[in-house]
Amino acid sequence: VVEIAFTLPDSLTDWKFMGLAHTKDMDYGQLNAMVTANKDFMLQPNLPRFVRVGDEVSFSASLINLTEEDIKGTVCMELFNPETDKVFKVQKQSFKVEAEETTAVSFSFVVKEEYTVLACRMIAEGNGFSDGEQRYLPVLTNKQWITESVSIDVDSAGVYRIPLNEL
Repeated sequence: VVEIAFTLPDSLTDWKFMGLAHTKDMDYGQLNAMVTANKDFMLQPNLPRFVRVGDEVSFSASLINLTEEDIKGTVCMELFNPETDKVFKVQKQSFKVEAEETTAVSFSFVVKEEYTVLACRMIAEGNGFSDGEQRYLPVLTNKQWITESVSIDVDSAGVYRIPLNEL
C-alpha cells in the first residue's frame, strides 16, 4: 500500500501519473492514472491585447461552475493604475451560474486620455467560492505621427522649383 501526495502547479489541465515499484525478489507493481487539475468555480476574463484612447471598450468574462449546485454572487471589475494603485473605475454585476454550466458577464468603459497605463482586476464571489484574475491593459495613443515626402530628382546643375503645396 502506498500513499502519494504532491502539489500541482497553477495550470488547469490533465496530468498523467505513472509509477513503478519492485521488491528485492523482483516482484513489481505498476500504476497509471490521470489527474485533472481544476477549480470548482472559475472566472476567465477575455480582455483585448491593448486599448486606444477614445475607444469604447466592451469585454467579457466567462464564469464556469463545475459543481452540482447553482452559484449566485457578484463580479467586481476594477480598472486601476498599476504604478500607483489609483482606481479609475469600479463596476459590479450580479450573476447566477446554473450547476455544471457556464455563463458570461460583460463590462464596458470609455478609455480616457488620463489613462497612460491600466491594469484590470476581476473578482467573482458567491456561495463560498471565489476566483479572480489581474492583467495589464496597455493604453495606446489615438494620435499618430504622419510623415509625407516628395521625391526630388536632380540630374544637372541649375535652379529647380519643386511644388510642395500638396503636402
